[in-house]
Amino acid sequence: MKFASLWCLPGLLAGLSALAQPAVVVPAPPAVVAPAKPALPAELLALQQKAQAGDAQSQWLLSDAFAFGRNTVIDNNASLQWAQKAAAQQHPKGIFQVASQLRAGIAIARDVEKSNALLAQALPALKKLAEAGDAYAAWMVGDIIFDGTGVPQDKVEGLKWYQKSADLGMARSTYVMAYHLSQGDGAPRDKVRSDKLFAQSLKALQLIAEKENDADAQNLVGLMHASGWGAPADYAVALKWYRLAADKEHSSAQFNIAIQYVNGRGVARDDEEATRWYQKAANNKHLWGRFYLGMHYARGGSTVPADAEKGRAYFEDLLPDLRDEADRNNARAQLSLGNMHRYGWGMEANMDECLKWYRRAADQNYAPAQNTLGYLYSSGQGVMQDLVEAAKWHRRAADQDNFEGQFALALKYLHGQGVEQDVKEANKWLRRAAEQDHTPAQSMLARHYASGNGVDPDNREATRWYQRAADGGDATAMQEIAKRLQEGIGTEVDLAGARQWHARLARMKMPYAAPHVRAAAAQQHRDLAYQVQMGQPARLIPFAEVQKTAAEGNTTAQFHLGVHFYTGQSVEKNEKAALEWIGKASEGGLADAQFYLAARYDEGPPGLPQDDATALRFYKLAAGNGHAGAQNSLAVKLETGDGVTADRATALEWYRKAATNGHRDAQFNLALRHEKGEGVPQDHAQSVVWYRKAAESGSAPAQNNLATKFDQGQGVARDKAAAVTWYRRAAEQGHRDAQNNLGNLYFRGEGVAADMVHAFKWWGLAAIQNHPDAIKSLRALATRMEPPQIEESRKLINDFTALQE
Repeated sequence: MKFASLWCLPGLLAGLSALAQPAVVVPAPPAVVAPAKPALPAELLALQQKAQAGDAQSQWLLSDAFAFGRNTVIDNNASLQWAQKAAAQQHPKGIFQVASQLRAGIAIARDVEKSNALLAQALPALKKLAEAGDAYAAWMVGDIIFDGTGVPQDKVEGLKWYQKSADLGMARSTYVMAYHLSQGDGAPRDKVRSDKLFAQSLKALQLIAEKENDADAQNLVGLMHASGWGAPADYAVALKWYRLAADKEHSSAQFNIAIQYVNGRGVARDDEEATRWYQKAANNKHLWGRFYLGMHYARGGSTVPADAEKGRAYFEDLLPDLRDEADRNNARAQLSLGNMHRYGWGMEANMDECLKWYRRAADQNYAPAQNTLGYLYSSGQGVMQDLVEAAKWHRRAADQDNFEGQFALALKYLHGQGVEQDVKEANKWLRRAAEQDHTPAQSMLARHYASGNGVDPDNREATRWYQRAADGGDATAMQEIAKRLQEGIGTEVDLAGARQWHARLARMKMPYAAPHVRAAAAQQHRDLAYQVQMGQPARLIPFAEVQKTAAEGNTTAQFHLGVHFYTGQSVEKNEKAALEWIGKASEGGLADAQFYLAARYDEGPPGLPQDDATALRFYKLAAGNGHAGAQNSLAVKLETGDGVTADRATALEWYRKAATNGHRDAQFNLALRHEKGEGVPQDHAQSVVWYRKAAESGSAPAQNNLATKFDQGQGVARDKAAAVTWYRRAAEQGHRDAQNNLGNLYFRGEGVAADMVHAFKWWGLAAIQNHPDAIKSLRALATRMEPPQIEESRKLINDFTALQE
């Protein structure tokens, strides 16, 4: 159920803020209490005792644990405190940590000059420790020299120290070596060696992440799974590791979660949620979290309103840090600084400065900068338009396995821009980008396989790439893969799989899927649920597989063969053959076939007459063979007298059998009987038992009734939080009573923090369905809300799509 506009009911919702109604006292939200910090584990308490006694090594180790979230939540203040104590005793690692926080301005005022002085001071002692076999010290030396902090920058020399640290067994250094080799940063690009090192470091870092509960290691393990470094890309696994680290305030993990939401990897694309995670990272002084947050506010969007002042504030705050990184040849910082000059983020737009920084990054062989230069030459922005030069820059990026460059080069070949038109060459580059999970490339490649553009038509290959693109959040691909699973195009019929894609599409936010697309997906979701409810197999065995075994007497194959003929999804529709094969399966005692025939005769679709007597006969056969759906349908017919003499007592027996076999509608009906005392003694506790079973299976009426039981404490202990949970599940399915009830709890702040915006949302949704109490409540509440609050509620209502479980 998709509501296009909040103001669709004349005289009800239009102009609510202007209605003169009795004042409503809106309760204040409860005060927010900051959570207490978790107690330190025993090993850190023992370390703290030594540190408090003045042991410099323990002070640094404690600082390091707080900095990296090792067996504790990251605490930058505590990290700085203990590092300063160690540094006061000239502990070189303590000095390094103080210098690192000074440079980033973490828990202390930013002071690059002082940071450089401290790093230059610590370097000789760190080198001495490294030469004596200290892997951690060697990593620190590598950091100082590679980044050029406190000493002249020398990336080649820095890599030597990283390698020494890796050789001494430091997994983080092995990862750093793998990363720089994969990027060609400080050494020639070496994919074979970097892949090997990534695999080694992933194994070691995962062990550290698990055994030492190290947040930094958890983040790196997540990043490697997301990037396909050391293991095939797996965004769900990556997200799991990111969340572990983010929960301990690891800023990079928080930033990486935001990136997952932006790209729709492992989660649905959601700019609002991405911005929330950018904010968390920015609060922890993450440079790129601050940059992307500024970019989101500068650009705005449907879920993130543009706010030029906020954007400018973020860019002006991070500019010194970004310039420091760019001056030390951080190519990503150089590209970002170029973007700020290009778009006027936090400064006046200046294309000369933009190009200067783009070229500095591109000259370091930084593929994103090379690809960006390609786009500038394509458009003629800041340079003379030159499609040949554009293709050259895109190729340089593409040759480094940059998927954006590969996609851009593919488009050049596809349209003959700066290169000779060559669709086959375009498909080669599309495939290379698609294999790196570039969603637009995957979607385009799927279309080419479906239409035979530059390749032999191949529906299976098209389906595979549509599946990959849909995984990346492409709404068009989601529509296509759902259709292909539903109709068996390039794959077997899978109604359950199709329904999942329709559900995901229906829940997408603007602008990724338009309202009419989401509404259509929700309708398809309901239609498929009905088909399965009426006996169609959720997964249909392919026609070729059942043809032979059906003739050999396999009843399941006979049933599936008959459904193929009846639906005409993979063979020409033939209702006579369908009834013949499904009939054979029924005669062989297959309850699924008996129920399918019963449902067909009961509803009388095209090709079959409506026939209550025949339907009843097949329902009884299937019910006798234990089919829960048939047992429930038989009970409904007996209770209502539909085509048979009403018999409520026998109906109750069949409801109980169906409910025991897990049929949620029967469970709901049985719960109602216990609640009302119809045919059984009234027993609220027993009604709760059956409502819960039906609710857990997704029945919206059962969820609402169970919530009411918790709300009122009838047959179960009163539990407002549980009531909110069950009302919400029913309300999300469009149940109007649940929506009204949930609005009540939000208004009163019972089981959930008082929230007038959400109270308005749920009452509004119920009011649109003409719920009388919701209409009355909504009118009163509107007089107590400010226009921005009403507008926020309106947006929530307009974004709502009801979806059955």
